[in-house]
Amino acid sequence: MNRKPSRLAVAALLATAYAAALLLAVSCGDDSPTHPPAASITGHVLDSAGRPVSQARVVVVYQIEPSSADLDTCTELTTTRRYFRVYPNPAGPQMRMTFAIPEVATGDLRATDRSGRLVRVLASRAFVAGVHAVLWDGNDDTDTPVPNGIYVIHWTETTPDSEFSACARVLLDRTDAAAPNNSYIAITDGEGRFAIPMTSLPIADGGAGYDEVGNFTGNYRVASTVHVCASESTAPGAPSACVVDVPLGNLSQTVTVTVRLP
Repeated sequence: MNRKPSRLAVAALLATAYAAALLLAVSCGDDSPTHPPAASITGHVLDSAGRPVSQARVVVVYQIEPSSADLDTCTELTTTRRYFRVYPNPAGPQMRMTFAIPEVATGDLRATDRSGRLVRVLASRAFVAGVHAVLWDGNDDTDTPVPNGIYVIHWTETTPDSEFSACARVLLDRTDAAAPNNSYIAITDGEGRFAIPMTSLPIADGGAGYDEVGNFTGNYRVASTVHVCASESTAPGAPSACVVDVPLGNLSQTVTVTVRLP
C-alpha cells in the first residue's frame, strides 16, 4: 500500500532543496570574475570662474622618444626603380607621400587607423611612370580632422603583369595651440566631464622618423607622457588651454586631470 508523505517530510524536503539552491547560487557568485573598469584619462574642463564647460573639445598631444627598435612593421618598397616614403614623420598639419613607379600603373593610396579602419582614400587612379607626390591634411573622407595618433599609409601599385605594395606608420601630432579646435578625441558632457580610454592611445607605438625633406632621423616611439588640451568650441580663437606633461605610467591606472580655460 502506498502512503502519502507527511507534511513534516514534505517541509523537510523543501528546506533541503532550498538550502542546496542557495549554496549553489552563493558558490557561483564567488567564482564569478570581477572586471575592474578600463583605465582612462578622465577629468573636467572648467572656465575661468571654475564652472564646468559642456561640449568642450579635448585633444591629446603626444611626445616622442628615440627607440632602439624599429617599430614600423610595414613592408618597405625601396628599389632602384621603385620607392615609397611618407614624411615628415611625426607629421604636423600635413604629410607628404612620395612614390616612384617605372611604368604606367594603377595606384591606390589610403590611410587607416591602427585597427585597420579606413580613414581616407588619398588616391585611386592611373599614374604614369615617374615620381609622384600626394599630400594628406589629416582629414577623413568627410573632410573632418582626425584625432592625433598613429595612422598607417598603404600604397598598392598594380600593372597587368604585377602588383607591388608598401605601407608606413606615421604619427599625426598637431602641436599648435589651435589643435583642440580641430582634432579632438573627446567632448565633455553637461558636467564638463570627459574620459579617454588608455587603449585608444598609441603609447609605445612608433615608426621610422623622417624630417621635412625626407631624410631619415632615426626610429621613435610615443612616450608615456602627454599633453591634455581643451578648447571651449571649434570656433576660431575660442579659449583653449593645456595641462602639460601628464604621466600615464604603465597605462593600467586611470589618470585624472582638470583643464582650466582662460
